[in-house]
Amino acid sequence: MSMNLETRIGKLKDDGQAIWLTVILLIVIAILKTDSFATSRNLTNVLGQYTSLMLVTAGMLAVVVTGHIDLSVASQVRLVAVLMSGVADGNNIKFIFALVLVTVIACFVGFMNSLIINTFNIDAFIVTLGMSIILEGAAYAYTEKGEGSIPMSVSDFVYGSVGPLPYVFMIGIGMLVFLSQLLSHSRTGLWMYAVGGDSAMARRSGIDIYRTVTKSFIVCSLFTMIAAVVQVSRQGIGAPSTGSGVELLAITAVVMGGATLGGGKGKVSAVVGGAMLLTLINNVLNLTGISQYWQTFVRGLIVVAGVGLFSRRLLKR
Repeated sequence: MSMNLETRIGKLKDDGQAIWLTVILLIVIAILKTDSFATSRNLTNVLGQYTSLMLVTAGMLAVVVTGHIDLSVASQVRLVAVLMSGVADGNNIKFIFALVLVTVIACFVGFMNSLIINTFNIDAFIVTLGMSIILEGAAYAYTEKGEGSIPMSVSDFVYGSVGPLPYVFMIGIGMLVFLSQLLSHSRTGLWMYAVGGDSAMARRSGIDIYRTVTKSFIVCSLFTMIAAVVQVSRQGIGAPSTGSGVELLAITAVVMGGATLGGGKGKVSAVVGGAMLLTLINNVLNLTGISQYWQTFVRGLIVVAGVGLFSRRLLKR
């Protein structure tokens, strides 16, 4: 009987149902505890904040399923944020140029991460940690406090919504659908899971591991870049502190969504549920008026409990 129950719980985790049931439970508790949670204004704000973490988490999954990890995503957000506001400087035409620039940079960073990992067979943890330090240094070298601004037309669009649904959130959902289809129904996606599941077997099967890993890191960087553009557009100006800690949140969301850090397993619909749970926790703590000093403590306890509940195993490469 206990084995049957364990099997059912495992299936809930695998399908991503458990994390979304937890999200629904938290929403019900929030509605009962505070009147301001279910307002259209707050829901729009939550979804706007969620979009950035959702995209970074989805991008992180593309790397995790191959058995790797990308610790440079937070520094990528920092660099994109300062470049977008600094180069755009409130001008629409310059904003387009800045968007092209950060897209090229994102592709280059993803490519370099994978190139070093593939060529020298160095663990992704070390490589992306080093890349994170380089990009953070570049962001601070560009500006220490932030400069320029995002054009008002762009900020208006980012804050625009249809009812409680922000435009950027709906665009983000479209990107999730694309990534889900890529991972589940394309040769590239199947190769990513194969490489993460058993790289030796994948190599013997004729899978190009180097190219597959490269694609996964570029996808991660592109999703992170778009998340950074959304975040800096909401802020109006980019600062080197933008995106601080997002890499840990994304990894936590991926694990809470049932993916394994050893690779070969994970669903987009599940891991973005982990991102939603983390976003809601932050929102509920703010609405309930808990002291800022206690919020970090409570948030940490919830994250540790969540990882223990939703992850059956954390595998090291």
